[in-house]
Amino acid sequence: MGTMGRMERAIRTSLVRLALTRAAPDEALAVARRGLDAALSKKVRPRRLWEHLTETLRQGLLASPPERRAALLAGAVEEAVPGFEGDRESLYSLYRRLVDLGTAPTSLEPAPTQFEVRAGAGDTLVVGPWTMEVGFELLYWIPFLRAKLAESGPGTDRITAVGRGIAPSWYEGIADNTVDILDHWTPETFRDRVEAQVRNGGLRKPFGMGDLERDLLTDILGSPPEDGTYELIAPPTLFARFRNVWGSRIAGPGVIEHLRFASVTPPPPPVGLPSEPFLTAKLYFSEAFPDTERNRAFLRDVLDGARSEMPVVLLGLPDRLDDHQSFRLDAPGLIDGTVFYGSKGNLEVQTAIVGASRGLISVYGGFTYLGGLLGKPGLALVDDASEVNPVHFAVEHAMLSALGAPGRILLPPGTGGGGVAGAFAVGVKE
Repeated sequence: MGTMGRMERAIRTSLVRLALTRAAPDEALAVARRGLDAALSKKVRPRRLWEHLTETLRQGLLASPPERRAALLAGAVEEAVPGFEGDRESLYSLYRRLVDLGTAPTSLEPAPTQFEVRAGAGDTLVVGPWTMEVGFELLYWIPFLRAKLAESGPGTDRITAVGRGIAPSWYEGIADNTVDILDHWTPETFRDRVEAQVRNGGLRKPFGMGDLERDLLTDILGSPPEDGTYELIAPPTLFARFRNVWGSRIAGPGVIEHLRFASVTPPPPPVGLPSEPFLTAKLYFSEAFPDTERNRAFLRDVLDGARSEMPVVLLGLPDRLDDHQSFRLDAPGLIDGTVFYGSKGNLEVQTAIVGASRGLISVYGGFTYLGGLLGKPGLALVDDASEVNPVHFAVEHAMLSALGAPGRILLPPGTGGGGVAGAFAVGVKE
């Protein structure tokens, strides 16, 4: 029996077990088998088959009692092992993924209250402090605040948003007042405190309120949140609710309903930008786009293709504030965007520059979402898409659809980056 046949037998065993947990097992099994047969009849590659089966099995898993999922899949492994003969490693690899999928809840947690402080009716409401990368801020935190405050929030004149390098334009309609953390802590102090918290067992993502967040609020507002002199919605409110969704890698039912998207109106651009049409580029290295010579060559090729058609403003940070390393290149037609801003307030100026451009080339991440919020067509670069949580793709798609924003082209290395970038530049120039 070949690999495909062994996989088919193992998956059919799983589908039988999963179907038995459904209210209408015969119908569920028939639907699952039709989908599986269709995939197998096309002789698709194992990776494509895996993608199809993940979705098929997901439907069964979501319908089964959470406390039964691990046992169901463990039993399926036991029954399917003989069919795999000597290829048990592949079987266990497959089912390890399925067990992760089956045991991780995909719904939102109940709204936590320990990260919200309520004071008097006339007090200031503080949202923050936001200390993370901009991707989660744009795709989740700000839309989460819009939805939450639309239900029971005070007037925007009473709300103060606190964040690192904060962009007031992002919080329009949420908070009339913004405070940049870097107006109170130097970039070096901020970076050192974040790293110290991680070394001491903390997390980069704020699943709880640590000393970092408390000290920031105390330094900025003059008192810790426990004093109750201001109302507070802290980022752990978001992370505690969405952690199951991100952990399952599935945008389950109801996720989008807890987010409300709004376009960003860019501030006036800084003086000194090109008078003719130009592109912006935000290039850096990440888990989905690691720092390799192949990827560096790809970025040079992309920039060469783009700058052959119009100037490109290359954005970056004068100070490194997170674990992303910017890619820099000095060549004709490339303009160093960091001459227009420093660390303080950098996101507002970068927003203005992207807003004044014809389009954005970026490594997939936060600035990809910013381009969509600004209504700019985009070229997003990604080396290993498996390192991007599928939930982010799903929420991004919902955001673009809700706003009627232009889509973006996802471009991996080895796909003629220079030619695609040049054609992209020509397309947005007109």
